[in-house]
Amino acid sequence: MKRLFVICVLLAASLGFAQEAKAQFAGPITRQDANLVDQSGHILTDSEIIGLVGNDIFEETVVGARRQLRAGKSLIIGGAAGIGTGLVFAVFSGVEMAKSRDNAARNNRGYSYNYGPGAGLFILSAAFTSLGTMAIGGGIAFRSIGKSRLGWVANQCNPAGGSITLEWSATPAGAGIVMRF
Repeated sequence: MKRLFVICVLLAASLGFAQEAKAQFAGPITRQDANLVDQSGHILTDSEIIGLVGNDIFEETVVGARRQLRAGKSLIIGGAAGIGTGLVFAVFSGVEMAKSRDNAARNNRGYSYNYGPGAGLFILSAAFTSLGTMAIGGGIAFRSIGKSRLGWVANQCNPAGGSITLEWSATPAGAGIVMRF
């Protein structure tokens, strides 16, 4: 009995030296953009997140979710630039088509279907606007998936309602017993 008590005391003491205790974060962990934040507003560092969820979940989920959020933001910005460019081309297309129509009327050729460079600008306008719209749609999808993945990690960091678990866990500093409550 004494040996079991000594072993438990040594394991608990080694946990204190192996890593910071997981119970140090007050309240629930939440997602705030691409970061995880505790109740006091402290943004958790990567090493703190690894201590909470483990290296495997961090590498697969957190890093991937952050990449998705950045890619989604880039696609949304690029899509908005594409739509803006498409609108500029639409304005120039209308101006060029009006010039071609006025030139045809001045030369007494009647109504002409030859719109000159205006038709090409109209096609460019449609292409840029369509590609921009698709990019924004993809960006929104990437952002929503990345946000939900980080939300899942935040839920994994939070303790289950009133339950206490004791588990053997690998950490960056070694291995130890982790009590979640």
